[in-house]
Amino acid sequence: MPPSPIDIAPVDIAIVGAGMAGLFLAWRLSQSEKPARIAVFESAGRVGGRASTVSFPGEPNFGIDLGAMMLMPQHRLLKKLMATLDVKLSGMDVVTGANRLHLRGRSLPYAAISRFAPRRLFAYDVTRRLQEKGPSRLLRKAAALILPGSEAFGSAEWNGAAGFVYRGRKLADWATWDVLATVLTPEEMAFAEDAVGYSLLLRGPNAAETFRLALGELSGGRSYCSPDGGFQPVAERMAGRIAVSGGAVHLDHTVTAIARSAQGMVLSVEGQGGTVEARKVVLALPVRPLRTLLEKSGIEQPSDLPAPEPWPMLTLAACYASPWWARNGIAAGHSVTDLPARQIWQFTKADARDATIRRSVAMAYCDGKHMVFWRSLLPELARRHGFAVLAEGHSALEAFHGQMVEVHGKHGAISKPIGGFAQDWGAPAYGGASHVWDRGIDISGIKLASHTLAPGIHVCGEAWSNNHGWIEGALESAEDLLQREFGLDAWFA
Repeated sequence: MPPSPIDIAPVDIAIVGAGMAGLFLAWRLSQSEKPARIAVFESAGRVGGRASTVSFPGEPNFGIDLGAMMLMPQHRLLKKLMATLDVKLSGMDVVTGANRLHLRGRSLPYAAISRFAPRRLFAYDVTRRLQEKGPSRLLRKAAALILPGSEAFGSAEWNGAAGFVYRGRKLADWATWDVLATVLTPEEMAFAEDAVGYSLLLRGPNAAETFRLALGELSGGRSYCSPDGGFQPVAERMAGRIAVSGGAVHLDHTVTAIARSAQGMVLSVEGQGGTVEARKVVLALPVRPLRTLLEKSGIEQPSDLPAPEPWPMLTLAACYASPWWARNGIAAGHSVTDLPARQIWQFTKADARDATIRRSVAMAYCDGKHMVFWRSLLPELARRHGFAVLAEGHSALEAFHGQMVEVHGKHGAISKPIGGFAQDWGAPAYGGASHVWDRGIDISGIKLASHTLAPGIHVCGEAWSNNHGWIEGALESAEDLLQREFGLDAWFA
């Protein structure tokens, strides 16, 4: 029998997308002094969006973040949200001296790079000094040649540099690779891309934003932390509070079209079939599914709407009964390689029943051309949401394990993964793990973090913020909309 049509009463505000922006928006509205009927519609069977946490096999208290996994001290909205929801934060090691850099067949711990004897550390036609100082120094060298005086720039200064003219073009009009190629050799470019671990930081479409990210936000000396248990439980707590306040979060409900009605808007919902009426609609979606929904609804984007573009990434998690890499002194942090794994993050946690047993997970985190390798090994990725559970012996886990052995070396018995997970953030439901501004967007001119597409139809989310790649950007966008369109007071007085 066909499923029965959904029976949802008309609402004041319908929010499409139960990611961090959509849930934060719904939660803040549900806590306000202006009562409203609120419903959130989510196409997936879980909340959180790109905040996705799975559990180590047999260890429900060992959360593995396949998406967002850290925040910085300056992320004020997210830190306040964590405190309000009573979520504990713990410090997070991003890189340690024991983590390794593996390039062109040679693997070295970071602590050894500065004192390694050969004239060249790795097989690039790049000076030993530049290799020793790492990709950030090479990118700073390039930036100083392109924009003299930028050596001392932070994120704020890079925001204002988008309009700087270099060789007759604004910095924002340059693709990152193209502008770097004017001052770096091909070998320097190759070393920088391989050693930094992200293709995004060399191949982003807008050089002004990429420089800010690479030389401002991700520069050395910063501290990071993460929520105990992972980021998805934070989203689940928000969803729970929305329900307690009388709102509703509908999972496995895909909104396929929006049309005008006498009451405001009517949403067509796939899954159980049916329609929902709403006075206002907020589309808290990544750019790719947003564009698909607008196209199906016949809604044109305003010509002055900024153009963010999705940046696909893929995560592969391999679960181990014990951390065999600990013999190299690695307890946390991440290593970088030019192999398809690219970044190898490692986490360890004591068994809930026996603290002497250490369960461990290693994660590959890659973008760019390396995603093709993993996609070829993962035909079972869910078509829409890009997720898969991997059994012991899966070809992708075997390939990742082999690359880890190459990076860390084989010393003694090495256990293989007992299972794992894969997440392709380029899948249609997300389009990318993050967003970037398209070429030509002057990031210094981005004043709004949310936008109105048409009367009663609004958009918000990380894509529209000037804080791409961070949950803080999603919250900033939602907060901007809450104040401008819904009249709420600022969360920070």
